[in-house]
Amino acid sequence: LIVAADPSEPDAADATAAAFNTSLGTLGAVIEETDALTGAARAGDLSRRADADRFAGGFRTLVEGVNATLDALVAPAQEASRVLGAVAVGDLTQRMTGRYAGDHAVLAEAVDGAADQLARALLEVRHAAEAVRHAAAAISDGSRALADDTGAQAAALAQIAGKLGELAESTRGTAQDA
Repeated sequence: LIVAADPSEPDAADATAAAFNTSLGTLGAVIEETDALTGAARAGDLSRRADADRFAGGFRTLVEGVNATLDALVAPAQEASRVLGAVAVGDLTQRMTGRYAGDHAVLAEAVDGAADQLARALLEVRHAAEAVRHAAAAISDGSRALADDTGAQAAALAQIAGKLGELAESTRGTAQDA
């Protein structure tokens, strides 16, 4: 859209038309920058920022605000990624440390809660494994003791059987003598 100057006031009209056309061009550039940011964000590239130095005044403030909004969105996502990456390799000590509000606080609580719950579950598994190990050691010790006792009883029974055999032989001899 191009605004033509009013022929009745040439200087003022020309200046107004030029200012309007400049503003229109700047607004188009702002829209172009935000479209580029939107496209990058949709493609998963949250690192891209608009060049606020291209603009002045309210347009610059608008572009800086869009950049700041992206920064505010990216920070908790990056921190959540860091914590979950640590959990994935077995480091259950990492937590989100940023101070977040609203939905970002909900995200931080969910990530930290999941890491806490996983740490508790693994601790319970560790305690259960220790209990099983102790029980297995006690059963093993009991089995050895039982085997030792059984072997001793078998030896004693063999000795008794031998004595009974001798007694039976002696009794037979006595019965024959009698």
